[in-house]
Amino acid sequence: MYDVPLMVARGYASLSFLYSAAEYINTLDVPTFIYHCGDFDPSGVNAGETIEETLHELAPDADITFERIAVTPEQITAWALPTRPTKPSVPLYGDLAEKDARNCSIAGVY
Repeated sequence: MYDVPLMVARGYASLSFLYSAAEYINTLDVPTFIYHCGDFDPSGVNAGETIEETLHELAPDADITFERIAVTPEQITAWALPTRPTKPSVPLYGDLAEKDARNCSIAGVY
């Protein structure tokens, strides 16, 4: 039997959300694969990194594979995605192009 739960975090996930996810992951006897779709701007990238780091901290013995599947630099290039300046309220990484994951559709991801 297969189980593929969908856990949606918008932007930065709350610690209580990640704690609940880690509790669930800790009950599993199989590896966990997390596929992340996020904006390709400083906050979007950092939000994904934070989710990954926190889940590894909260479930240190779990076999967790975390993969960002959208938006990636390769997708930006391959699909000629439009850019816009990074929001001025986001000082994390300087002037990077912002890509919006809401406007990306991924087909055939296995």
